Amino acid sequence: MSTAPKPRAVRITVKGCGRQTAALRGIPPGTRAVLSGPYDGLVATRRTRARVVLIAGGIGITPMRALFEALPADGGRLVLLHRAAREQDLVLRAELEELAERRGGTVHYPLGRRGTNPHDEPLGPTALARLIPDIAERDVFVCGPPAMMRAVARTARTLGVPRRSIHRERFNR
Repeated sequence: MSTAPKPRAVRITVKGCGRQTAALRGIPPGTRAVLSGPYDGLVATRRTRARVVLIAGGIGITPMRALFEALPADGGRLVLLHRAAREQDLVLRAELEELAERRGGTVHYPLGRRGTNPHDEPLGPTALARLIPDIAERDVFVCGPPAMMRAVARTARTLGVPRRSIHRERFNR
């Protein structure tokens, strides 16, 4: 789901990975569907603190976009980081900017290739501490490729985020 739940509507955003996912474009709006998830990792009720940071990589932006719409954002409570190698890989960017403007949230786009030094990484300790100086006092929600999620969780722990305040969910169930 890539929007906050609504009583009679849901929107999904799917990364095209082949014929099966490409065929989804042919389904007419209004078609009844059975959806599965979220699986308790990336839901607003997991929040344990007033301030939250959402960190997304790749198509992991879809559930984060929904949370960015649903969680309280005023007063600097909500920050979203959308990680991508290149600017053209940032999907839903216009929506994220509009939501941030309307709701008082903040969006950052750490771009670039991964390096060999963790302190030079777009989501490494140096970058996260600079972008979110109070990260140790926030819940951290993470969704993206498995290696990225593991690295972000390690970095968050290094920066003082308690394990119980790190929430993640894998897409490959």
